Amino acid sequence: MTAVIGIREKNKVYLGCDSAFSNNVCIYMSSMNKVFKNSGYLIGYSGSLKHGEIIKHLKLPKCNDLNIDRFMVNDLMPFIARNLPKSNSVELLIGFKGRLFHMQSDMSVISHAENFDAIGVGSQYSIGALYALRKTNLLSKQKIRIALEITERFCPSVRRPFKILSI
Repeated sequence: MTAVIGIREKNKVYLGCDSAFSNNVCIYMSSMNKVFKNSGYLIGYSGSLKHGEIIKHLKLPKCNDLNIDRFMVNDLMPFIARNLPKSNSVELLIGFKGRLFHMQSDMSVISHAENFDAIGVGSQYSIGALYALRKTNLLSKQKIRIALEITERFCPSVRRPFKILSI
């Protein structure tokens, strides 16, 4: 279980995550990053560790379409789906060309009106924290760190250390 948080600010996207992996019995701390850069994308994953690691090492397609929404739906998501096992159980936050996208496990793509989003078992806490922080003058990295701290406080499957990247 996890918390991955994304913020879009101007033409930049920030993603932050915790370091815990868990099953129904145990929680493990890992040095594996749930947030990474790949081929000009900033990606964070929740769900299947295997599926996230497959995506981390794929050579993702370049965007040759001026309509980024169309590219995400018609090109990137089908490409990812073709390279994952049929039993897909991964959710993604994707930062690309200054936009923040949420790919659900059914490969649908959402770009929220808010400039933030979160995935994972702690996502509700994270989104609530980001909403409360939205009008502050804090930097995006600070908002993500505070939101992860709040999520860790209330969600037993979220643990430090936190990692934050931007693109």
